[in-house]
Amino acid sequence: MHLDGVAFTLARSGSPNRYVLRDQVFSWAGTVSGLGHVEMVYPTERSDHGGLFLGASVTGVGVPASSYGGREYGGRPSLADGELVLAGNPARLSRSSWGLTRRARALRIHAGDRSYAYAEVRDRRRHELRRPGACVRTTRSARRNPRTIAGSVHGLADGVDVALAVLLEGVDTRSLSLRGALLSAPGRLLVRLGD
Repeated sequence: MHLDGVAFTLARSGSPNRYVLRDQVFSWAGTVSGLGHVEMVYPTERSDHGGLFLGASVTGVGVPASSYGGREYGGRPSLADGELVLAGNPARLSRSSWGLTRRARALRIHAGDRSYAYAEVRDRRRHELRRPGACVRTTRSARRNPRTIAGSVHGLADGVDVALAVLLEGVDTRSLSLRGALLSAPGRLLVRLGD
């Protein structure tokens, strides 16, 4: 089912008293026309995996259950050492932290027969997930723990595309911006020296 022209809003929901160890659990939920109820949650897990790892997940009626795990940064999983499972299948991730343009710094995702680029658009609150013939754009009401996450679906996008776009809103993607890439460079260097 293609969802061209569908707009959606996920609102922060759930109990403010849910915690994974000491980190408060946040969730956003809403209805996406043609897909039904969709919910994104982080952090979903916490483990010692060569450093502190946190997870995010997305579930719903018309979207495949998918999850992301990465090194903890600010209470969210980050792009560092990220692991993505999309619709039950592991995906390959790559990016260039040193790219001078947003397009060059985009997160590249290869999942089955699909290839995506996930990039910041204009500022750290707006993102775009794009694959040939399909695009999902998301906007957060605030950079950190927004009240809402709004989205719009274009082209041949389906439930897998929506699931991935919503899931990535639960990941710290500041290094996709030039400022974020520059600010995180010293930390990336120290982590690599420690490995």
